[in-house]
Parts: sequence; C-alpha cells; structure tokens
Amino acid sequence: MALEIILTCRLAEIRPLAAGAEVIRQAQIAQVAATDQIAVDTRSRWQAAHTAQVTLEVTARGLAAAAEAQRLQAARFQHGAATTVEVLDVETALANAKAQEAIARYQYLVAWMALGRAVGTVPGKQAR
Repeated sequence: MALEIILTCRLAEIRPLAAGAEVIRQAQIAQVAATDQIAVDTRSRWQAAHTAQVTLEVTARGLAAAAEAQRLQAARFQHGAATTVEVLDVETALANAKAQEAIARYQYLVAWMALGRAVGTVPGKQAR
C-alpha cells in the first residue's frame, strides 16, 4: 500500500514534467520553422534586390544607347540626311528609355529597402 502511494505521488510529479518537455519540444520546432522562414524570406528578398540591380544596369545601358542614337539622328537631321519622322522616332525611344530607367531605379530602391527591412537594418543608418 505504501509503495502504491509513493509510485502514485511520483507519477503525479513526472506527468507535469513530461508535459513541460513536450511544450519545450514544440517551442523548439516552432523556433526552427521561424528561423527557416526568415532565411527563405531573406534569400528571396536578396535575389529580388540583386535582380533589380541588374535590371537597373541594363536599363542604364539602354538609356545610354538611346541617347547616342538620338544624338546621331539629330546630327544626321542637321546635315539633311534624316527625316523629321526618324528624329521623332529616336526622341520617342529616348523618352521610353528614360521612363524605363526611372521605373528600374524605383524598383531597385524598393527591393533594397525590403532587403534591409528583412535583415533588420534601418535605411540611412550606418552600423557603428
């Protein structure tokens, strides 16, 4: 009888410990899942920022090419070798290139701000 009482008391002490261990195990699983999600989100944001940077570089080259084409057509027009329509075409292409470059710059800035937010940095603040 005394042995039953001792065993019953010990079981009553062990059950809460087992429940506490289960809570700890579930918390550890949730922590690993959250860490993995943060890593995936950060990698995704870095890739988006890198892609935006490359896109910005490409549009800058396109803008330079359009500006050069416009300069050449303007020179041709001054010498009577180009028509007004040709000049207007390159002017339109230059305006489109400027617009694309502005869009790419905006997307670049947004992507890098999102990356900074994902890694926990404040834009404009330097680490000391």
